[in-house]
Amino acid sequence: MAFVARLFVSVVLACIVIDEAAVPMIFDADFGGPIDDTFAMAYLLKKQECGDIDVRLISMVGRNTTLRATILAKFLQESGYSDQVDIGIGEPLPCGDFFSINCVGPAWPWMDQFGDWQLSDYHGTVYTNGVERMIEIIGEYDAENPIYVVTVGALTNLAEVILQRPDLKQNIKLFTMSGSLFNDTQPFGKFAEFNILDDIEAAQIVYNDRDVDPYFGGLICAVPWDTGYYLQIEGEEYQRLLASDDPLITTMMDMYTYWYPAGGYAFDSGRVFHPNNASASMYDLEAVWLAIYVAGLQKETELEKSCVASNVADSGYLTMLEFDVHVNATGTLYDIDDNNNAIPPVWFAASWQAPDGLAGIATEIVDVLLAECASQTTTEDAATTQDVATTDDESKATINAPFVCSILCSLCLLFHIYF
Repeated sequence: MAFVARLFVSVVLACIVIDEAAVPMIFDADFGGPIDDTFAMAYLLKKQECGDIDVRLISMVGRNTTLRATILAKFLQESGYSDQVDIGIGEPLPCGDFFSINCVGPAWPWMDQFGDWQLSDYHGTVYTNGVERMIEIIGEYDAENPIYVVTVGALTNLAEVILQRPDLKQNIKLFTMSGSLFNDTQPFGKFAEFNILDDIEAAQIVYNDRDVDPYFGGLICAVPWDTGYYLQIEGEEYQRLLASDDPLITTMMDMYTYWYPAGGYAFDSGRVFHPNNASASMYDLEAVWLAIYVAGLQKETELEKSCVASNVADSGYLTMLEFDVHVNATGTLYDIDDNNNAIPPVWFAASWQAPDGLAGIATEIVDVLLAECASQTTTEDAATTQDVATTDDESKATINAPFVCSILCSLCLLFHIYF
């Protein structure tokens, strides 16, 4: 009986540590379109598995969001993560004709190998009203303890949250992959980047009204097209991914092999990539990396409430610069006259630090993707177990998922009551 009591207390304490250490996050994505969403998703899942973040929701945005949720659910289930995260079906958008296979994108043919698999076959939790669920989750936080929101698709869902509950902006630490900054960026120059162009009105709500009910810290942290275009995983680092037998990585790479011939090869004009030798441009992966890196800085040190340039620069990868910009009616970022500093700036990942920034971040990302933080079960029946890693000191244990904590706490409580 005494042993069970001690075990119960130890498990509860371990769960409390996890809750305090993991940074809460909502990931809002157009999964199934560009392949960088898939790589970003894998990186996000690994970071959660390793205890750095707590992914409260993955919300789908743009085109047919129900089908986006379907391909995401199958990806999670094949990878063994269906018990790790919840899915939200967000606001749809017209399908259009831009790489829009089945109103999703070039990754959709990956689903053909699974026959008539449906979203109802998913073993995890799906919220049919993703925006409503986003509002509920964001409402659990406050201006002192915000939640990180990372958007890598159209800004439709976030704009809807703001329209319904503008007061919740103060609870949001916002990171977004959107926009293009510089006229001299090659090969396209300054233009209306896709995530903004896909819903210009939503982008204007998110960007242009940031002085009204400001976001946490008053700032937006953004990854523009200008730096994301140049981030690829290639060479030796890419070969490390090809050699991996981790189900998360093999599922990611399998989806890439379907995506490429279905139209993915036409993405990112000017870049050389193929499933055999290199990734496409990793815009969304850069945004996820930046959010988690800044979260780690602010967890470990008493930083101000921003993605401050000096601290991100310490990574050796990116240079952050602040810009006074709005989104115009054509979807292009333009400079605004804010001599009185009345409108909070947007901090952009403006350039890579030469000469090793791109190579360094690629190596770090691959190291995370190949990390063995916990074992995953990867059958069609979905994962139900994870490893518990113990130190030489038997009184300490590291549990890598809140899911495990909830199971163990319940069992220990039952034994404690019984005995």
